[in-house]
Amino acid sequence: MCIGNHATMQSDMRRKTCPPDKSGSGPLHENVNCQLRMANCETNQTPHSGGGNRKSKTENSFTLVELVLVIVIIGIVTAIAVPKMGTVTDNIKLNNAVSKLIDDICYARHFAVDHHDTTWIVVDVSNNRYGIYKGNSPPDRELIVDPHTGIQTMTDFDDVNYKGVAISSADFGGSNEFYFDYWGIPSNSGTVVINDIKTISVVEGTGFVSISN
Repeated sequence: MCIGNHATMQSDMRRKTCPPDKSGSGPLHENVNCQLRMANCETNQTPHSGGGNRKSKTENSFTLVELVLVIVIIGIVTAIAVPKMGTVTDNIKLNNAVSKLIDDICYARHFAVDHHDTTWIVVDVSNNRYGIYKGNSPPDRELIVDPHTGIQTMTDFDDVNYKGVAISSADFGGSNEFYFDYWGIPSNSGTVVINDIKTISVVEGTGFVSISN
């Protein structure tokens, strides 16, 4: 018989963790056998517990095949997305260039009316640029200075902001330039074509500006 709290706790542990002794021996022999069985139970439980943890780690990790598959999918998505992003960027630059030219033509018309002067739109196709001038005739004209920036109104489409944009042609009655008189009436109708896609048209008599593809 076990005496004291410690003995009682051991007895409780034997009842909870060890199978009953069927050898029929006395209490002392039972106590020794129980301790041996407890040690054997703990030994048998350890591999089961460790095996469970190893299985969980394996299930939560990537296999080599899965990793290769993810890399292949990323490569395919990148190959599809990058060219489309380049196309989107080119379209943005083209639209910005077209908007800039239209705004400058309208600005030249308003400048002529406001300052009671003659303003010119001169398109330099070979150098991929255009400028806004003021003056009664080509020998007397000079570039207008933008009052907001203090910079001469010469727009170069070879600039990084318009990279990839090109002036394909400019034709105003057989010339690459036209002017607005102080009434805001253009000297000629004509067109400027950009990237062989966008056509900016100026209507004679009204100075109305339109765009078409």
